Amino acid sequence: MATTTSGLWYPDGTTPMSIIQMIKSAQQSVETVAGMLAWTAYTPAWTATTTNPVLGNGALTGAYARTGKVVHYTILLSPGSTTTFGAGTYLFSLPILRKNAGWGAFGSVYAVVAGAVYTGGAGGQTPTTVAALIGSAFMSPTSPGTFTSGNRLSFAGTYEAA
Repeated sequence: MATTTSGLWYPDGTTPMSIIQMIKSAQQSVETVAGMLAWTAYTPAWTATTTNPVLGNGALTGAYARTGKVVHYTILLSPGSTTTFGAGTYLFSLPILRKNAGWGAFGSVYAVVAGAVYTGGAGGQTPTTVAALIGSAFMSPTSPGTFTSGNRLSFAGTYEAA
């Protein structure tokens, strides 16, 4: 019986393997793959280029899954009644340092602002942050509309870790 570089067994055609061993090996393989794709929660930092917002009673959550150097991430912002919105382009921290230090698009954005739905791209501002680009402008307290309590902003994307 041979093993993979991860230590999993597989039949190599030369060693007899019982059905029990094959089932155990298959189960181990599934558990290993599932573990690679497990999502880990993290709390993104929310900042802005001029004056930082304050979350107050809003909610800001994130999650990521890493497989090798590939990082998948999600961010969800739901401002509350005591949230203050700051000034300037909004930036959100990524869970793991990004390889490319320059600006680059690597995800999608969905926003509900003042009852209107917007979609756009997620762009890296630094190796540690991402911003929402909607149309030709980055999201801020007043772009693409006045961001207030009850609005939503979500990111989903993928990038290469440093």
